[in-house]
Amino acid sequence: MKNLILTIIALSLLSPAIGHTGTPYFWQSLSVIKKNSQAEINWKVNNPEQASYFDIEQFNIIGEWEVIGTIRTEGNASEFRFNDPSPSYGQNHYRIVMVDIHGNRDISSVVTLNFVDNVGFTFYPNPSTGGRIKVFLPEITRICIFNGNGDEVFCTPFATGTYNLDISGLKKGNYLIKAGGKVKQLVIQ
Repeated sequence: MKNLILTIIALSLLSPAIGHTGTPYFWQSLSVIKKNSQAEINWKVNNPEQASYFDIEQFNIIGEWEVIGTIRTEGNASEFRFNDPSPSYGQNHYRIVMVDIHGNRDISSVVTLNFVDNVGFTFYPNPSTGGRIKVFLPEITRICIFNGNGDEVFCTPFATGTYNLDISGLKKGNYLIKAGGKVKQLVIQ
């Protein structure tokens, strides 16, 4: 009997972590499409009044789910959309984590989008709050960052690959990051 009680307690402690909350929440649909240089994630749910917010997660290059955005629910809306402005080069895996009004979590299935053509370089997180960004370069190029006045504040050549750039020396604000002939906006908070 002790083993049975211990097993039930252990399973109940794991449940929120793996998405089995027992909440009356059901996912109607989840999809991701390529829209210009962004990934657009769309989902529809039943019982929207039970949701407090949705975390949008992406499976990152180090093998962990990372929150890339949050959408708070308003009223009884049942359809939601989130744009990932900087999808990674190659396979992008997304899922949605619904947190209900009681703090329970329910995790959607995973959707995948392959970003390989004409994306150029990618980076995340954006906006950046931790003083670092991960940059993927599909070709040998220079990475240059320009402040809001158009002044170059960083410029260094890199080989093809993924790099963890230290941007902790840059002030909060809007920047342009240029690599391989592509220019994208970077926001530092």
